[in-house]
Amino acid sequence: MRKLFIGFALAASCLGAYAACTVRVFSTNPQVITLIKEKGWDFKDYDAICRKLEKANAGLHITAQGTVLNGVSIGWASVSLQDRDLQIGSSQGHGLSTQTNPFASMDKAVELQFHAINRAIEAVDIDKGLNSLNEARQKIKTSTLK
Repeated sequence: MRKLFIGFALAASCLGAYAACTVRVFSTNPQVITLIKEKGWDFKDYDAICRKLEKANAGLHITAQGTVLNGVSIGWASVSLQDRDLQIGSSQGHGLSTQTNPFASMDKAVELQFHAINRAIEAVDIDKGLNSLNEARQKIKTSTLK
């Protein structure tokens, strides 16, 4: 059974790991953590993405919400890469997704939020994001050596 490890932006919480690889998630929205804990992941190439993130000591920073507006269910997500130890993120390679459904209900909106998270992860340019994250790390390293 696959498990996963989730970390909040301010505190980390161990929930498990997919096979031998863990994707670490940073989010200030507890609903994001709950959704992933309950439903797991649904994005393509989990193992390859997970290995790249682990090797680079990076995780996913997820901002997402589900709501009903004007009689339409909406779920949206923004995903970027974040260093596992430092509170710095990538400035490039982000993934975005918005999902809608004419059936207006919060249950549907939360379901759409889950799908938006996974589609946004698929839209992330992992290599570009990791390059950006490494540049940010280098800037911090250089500034602390002065």
